[in-house]
Amino acid sequence: GKTFGTTAGTDMTQMTLWLSAGSSYAARAGSVGIQSGSVRLWGVQLEIGSVATPLEKPDPQQDLAKCQRFFEVTAGRLIGYGTAALLFGQSFSYATPKRATPTLAIAPGGAGTASNATGFNMDSTSVNAFRAYATVTATGNAFWNDFTMWSSADL
Repeated sequence: GKTFGTTAGTDMTQMTLWLSAGSSYAARAGSVGIQSGSVRLWGVQLEIGSVATPLEKPDPQQDLAKCQRFFEVTAGRLIGYGTAALLFGQSFSYATPKRATPTLAIAPGGAGTASNATGFNMDSTSVNAFRAYATVTATGNAFWNDFTMWSSADL
């Protein structure tokens, strides 16, 4: 039932719950002191506009699939055998097709480790999959372990 204006500081929604304030925030928190307990919220829905709509209760699997159309994290490893300077790799399918061919990035700290391999790379092959590959350093088994990829088809 709240209408926000264009005045600075009145164009947001904020809810502050004080479980414990101590002496540093006593005045701001209404002197609640030191408390313990838990807070559970359910059935909260924020609306844009002047009319409230019925509460949506999406199925968690469908909600996740909707999110994964835009962004997905994939962890994997490459295992191969080859001669020196040849590529080895694998295609990885997305859990949910993306809304468009995504851009790919190695997640922070997600470069993984290599054994007899160099030049890890990846490319988008479609809205359904991406390909990860590396170069064999010397003839034999090659591995690229524990990499983590971000696939983003954000608007």
